[in-house]
Formats: sequence, structure tokens, C-alpha cells
Amino acid sequence: TLGVLEEWLESFEGCVLVVSHDRFFMDKVVDKLMVFGGDGEISFFTGNYTEYSNMLYDKKQEELAIIKAKNSSKPKAEVKVSNKKKLSYKESQEFEKLGVEIEMLEAEKLKVEQKMNSGDISTEEIAVLSAQYQKTTDSLDEKSFRWLELSEKA
Repeated sequence: TLGVLEEWLESFEGCVLVVSHDRFFMDKVVDKLMVFGGDGEISFFTGNYTEYSNMLYDKKQEELAIIKAKNSSKPKAEVKVSNKKKLSYKESQEFEKLGVEIEMLEAEKLKVEQKMNSGDISTEEIAVLSAQYQKTTDSLDEKSFRWLELSEKA
């Protein structure tokens, strides 16, 4: 049914407001995003979810580069911190643990997606599964980001 909906939306000539947590679905059918921030703030973005996500990532990288540049402009005597290239024992244990946790979260996310796409669940179950999906996705994003940080250091 999701494929049929995607095809119909792609051929539809009008305007449709879509609310979804399915990134792949949004990438296929969305060309503008209405992003709800905190305190009732709404911003608009022209493009799909992946483009928006990449733009946010690029902004964060720029902010980190600016912070790093500010920190590196301090006198050398103050910045005398040893830059370890190796992971500490604790970090290497965390790195291994994150790999397993990420696999488990991806499997859980897939299970939830399959349940939601089954078409034979009630709206209450969909609400519960949507919340679970969002929680799993957020956790997966957080752990993946930390895994990337540690992998760069390794």
C-alpha cells in the first residue's frame, strides 16, 4: 500500500500535507519541509528530508570547525593538551559495545517498520509503534554519531 500511495502522490498535481517519520517515504514524495522547532517556531526548507539532514550536519560541522579554530588560536602554553590518537581501554570497550547496540537497534527499527506496514493494526497500535520507532531512531542516531566519533579516533 505504501508503494501505491507513493505513486499516487508523485503523480498528484496539487498540494498535500504529509506527516511522517518514514525518511525514505518523505525522500520520495516531498519537495518542501515544514520544520517545527521549539517554542512554536516553524521554518521551511525546500528539498527532501535527506537534503535537510545533510544541511543540518554541514552546519554542525561548520560550528565545530569555528569552535576548533577559536580554541587553536589560544597561545601554545595554554593549549598544551596531549592529543591521543588511540582509544583508551574504556573507549575501545564502548566502541565494541556500540557496534552491537547499533545492530540491535537497526533490527528493532526494521521490526517496527514491518509491523507498521502490515496494514492489520489499529490506530492505537500505530501510535504506540510510531513512538517506539521515533525513540529507536533517535537512539540509533545518537549511538551512530558516538560510534563515528570513536572510529575517527581509532
